[in-house]
Amino acid sequence: MTVATSFAEFSSGSKLSKVSALPDLVFPRYVRIEVEDEPGTSVDFVLLAVFDLAAHRYVVDSIEVRRRAPGDDVNAVALRSVRVQEFLRRGLMDAIGTAESVETADGYMPPTLSEKRAAEIRFAGPSDLATLTWVARFYARAEALSMQPARAVQESIGIPAPTASVWIRRARDRGLLSPLGVQPEYDDMPGFAQDRASLDLLR
Repeated sequence: MTVATSFAEFSSGSKLSKVSALPDLVFPRYVRIEVEDEPGTSVDFVLLAVFDLAAHRYVVDSIEVRRRAPGDDVNAVALRSVRVQEFLRRGLMDAIGTAESVETADGYMPPTLSEKRAAEIRFAGPSDLATLTWVARFYARAEALSMQPARAVQESIGIPAPTASVWIRRARDRGLLSPLGVQPEYDDMPGFAQDRASLDLLR
């Protein structure tokens, strides 16, 4: 199976191709995920996704499905094998979790922290702004990927679940994460029609 993920870059530094999930955490706004030769399916397909500002995560905008070989058919059985959310998550994890795609004030965000860096963060504790910044980054990245944010903080830094909950609350109190139930505000971002036009460039 091949999962290929690419990001739209319409112009260097363009607001149309990037979105700030946090003041110092920048995601690609538009994503193309191509899935080929998936076992158990008779089709290949392309997912186009966008970082949805209201949902604060990536959502699928459209799907293109193609039969793989002569005799195959794009029918109801074949479409049931297109597990949209699973392939969206796998494609994003493959790209955002490993590639130079998520930007921070310190450079590209690594998929994981080194044990030395994680130990330094644990030692500094939640009174340290740098610690809470990393808490916010791991939380926001997991949220964007439709993963469990609190668990991502716990596992990324190596702290118990109750400690992760406390540190996340501290990050909210310091304004590094939006309060629960409050959507972040975005300035000068494209609307739905512009999103659709931009995604069309990825087809």
